[in-house]
Amino acid sequence: MIVNDQERFDLAIENFMSIKKVERYFSQVMAIITIRRVLLSCRKVDDSCIDKKANLFIEYFNEFEIRDHKVIKVFYGVNINDSDDPVTFENLTVYDLPKHDKHLELLCEFDVKHKFNQTNEMIAIECLVKAKDHYKALELSNSAFNKFELLLAFLLNEQHKEFSVGILRMNFSPYQSAIISFEGGVMAGEEENNNFVANLDISTLEKYLPDDHKNIYESLLKVALSPVTVLDRKISSAIEWVGESYMDTNKASSYIKAVIALEALLKLDEKGVITPSIMSGIAEQCAFLHGSITDECIEVERKVKGIYAERSKIAHTGTSSVSITKLRSVRRFVSITILKLFALKDELALEKPEDFQLLFRKKKYQSGGFGN
Repeated sequence: MIVNDQERFDLAIENFMSIKKVERYFSQVMAIITIRRVLLSCRKVDDSCIDKKANLFIEYFNEFEIRDHKVIKVFYGVNINDSDDPVTFENLTVYDLPKHDKHLELLCEFDVKHKFNQTNEMIAIECLVKAKDHYKALELSNSAFNKFELLLAFLLNEQHKEFSVGILRMNFSPYQSAIISFEGGVMAGEEENNNFVANLDISTLEKYLPDDHKNIYESLLKVALSPVTVLDRKISSAIEWVGESYMDTNKASSYIKAVIALEALLKLDEKGVITPSIMSGIAEQCAFLHGSITDECIEVERKVKGIYAERSKIAHTGTSSVSITKLRSVRRFVSITILKLFALKDELALEKPEDFQLLFRKKKYQSGGFGN
């Protein structure tokens, strides 16, 4: 590796970071710092002595142990009104400070004065992760915070404008000021606050699920935040895409993200492009999940094909003219599709997309073929 060759150096770093045990617990930032440490230690060593430098890098790398890390941030826009204790969501814990200050403990063995153990009133969120260095801990916790934020957006769906989930996004203000000029004058205006405007009680999130899906709340949280099986990961990815759709202020972009959520959920070939046959397959799966009688299934198929017609219009003509009615409709449909597949997965202990596909095909051909 030639260190002054940026392209080859970047490729070498990328290859190193792609090693599974490295990527999972070690940050690229710390990898660069460790390389600098090696170069500093070997500044008098001949450049041709690659083995010595490589062995020293391995030695330094092995000094990093996998340890628990707690990452704490201020959690804007929420409260804990319906619980006397901190509220836990997998590896995330939300505290109402200073009420819960006795519960919030750092992992270090000595006392440290910080804003979370003072008398300031705030909601704090803590993420517990395992990492080799604090940069990786922050990276992993930010990923967890983002997943949680998108899950909240998914749960709140169309009620999102009534609640303040601006959450962990580091915005300087909840909305952006603007100057509007027109013939005859100039006025100050403000962009619609897409980060919600009231407090959200974090202890009663299950109430935002439809009544017939409230019973899956706990298991839905687990899968959304800590997916285990392949099917879990597809459901978690779909939830994130719906959350991204609700966070997006551009209606056309938001529409595309909602459809991507449907594809993340039901498309088997994750590398292939969307062909008419794949679109038809997704439509049939949606019909299977939503319909209880033949006419309903046909109507659902028609609806999904209409959704894809709109998607194609946006993607291929560049139009940004998407009505709020169409946007709300597609997001609601995709959200319910996710919940229906999740409930089915939960009931039948499905683990792989193929398990659902087999169930779907058995139902589809239960009366046999045309030659029956």
